[in-house]
Amino acid sequence: MSSSRDELSSEKALARIRRLRIIAILRWLKKQSFADRVLVVGSVAHGKPDPGDLDIVVDVQSVTTDNELWKIGSRLLYVARLPKYYGLFDPFLLLSNGLWVRNDEATDWEKSKLCKKDLLDGAIPLLEFEEPPWLEHR
Repeated sequence: MSSSRDELSSEKALARIRRLRIIAILRWLKKQSFADRVLVVGSVAHGKPDPGDLDIVVDVQSVTTDNELWKIGSRLLYVARLPKYYGLFDPFLLLSNGLWVRNDEATDWEKSKLCKKDLLDGAIPLLEFEEPPWLEHR
């Protein structure tokens, strides 16, 4: 009985750490020069009490230079690759030629197999997104 209680306690602790890391990523994103292009999607946008990860879409269709696109993409990949966020942060880039997602190693971008319409369903602009109280305090 003590073992199952310990497992439940560990699961709750891991879920809390995951939520705190999601909050940290959201706060980092809000400080970026491209924050106005970011949409929060997936379980966080839909208000899931225990989101498994943070999915965002950055609309870069109006980016006019390769240099600016590279800066945005490389910043997102850098954070996605950090050990404490690895597997917890799934950024997508919305370009005129489709939707791109980080690869498994978070070292480059690959064409996403997800339907853009489905992914953007319920999307919330980052600058309008307020951290739900359940995300941190649970």
